[in-house]
Amino acid sequence: MPPGGRHEFWSPAPPPGAKAAFAVRAGTTEEWVIENWTNELHTFHIHQLHLRVLEVDGRREAAPPLLDVVEVPHATATGLRSREGPARPGRIRIRMTFPAALAGDIPFHCHLVDHEDNGMMAVPRIEQPGAPPRHAEAAPMAAMHHGP
Repeated sequence: MPPGGRHEFWSPAPPPGAKAAFAVRAGTTEEWVIENWTNELHTFHIHQLHLRVLEVDGRREAAPPLLDVVEVPHATATGLRSREGPARPGRIRIRMTFPAALAGDIPFHCHLVDHEDNGMMAVPRIEQPGAPPRHAEAAPMAAMHHGP
């Protein structure tokens, strides 16, 4: 991941053949935090991989399940005078390993079809060990937002 470790969904959806939003090294294991700033439930799915859910809204999972789809809780109103701001995002922390056999581009997206169709997706590239890094710039967008 680039400095700051933050990637965001594209909006609108990347066209077929678009450059990867970011790259990960084959054989590495990464932890991602996925935030949902909306009042809707979102279902995160990444192709070809399984993931472990380590935390949901800051609560550690005692026995992290192995999944390929996970629900990301909706944001919670905290009040205008809250130190956190007016809302706290729903948040999950997941762990995934990127095997060399899957080198190439694999999409992840919201599994709700109308959200995916409206651009809630991105394409990371799994790079073979020893390959020069080719990090692409992701289009800016607020995490887990979709549509206009």
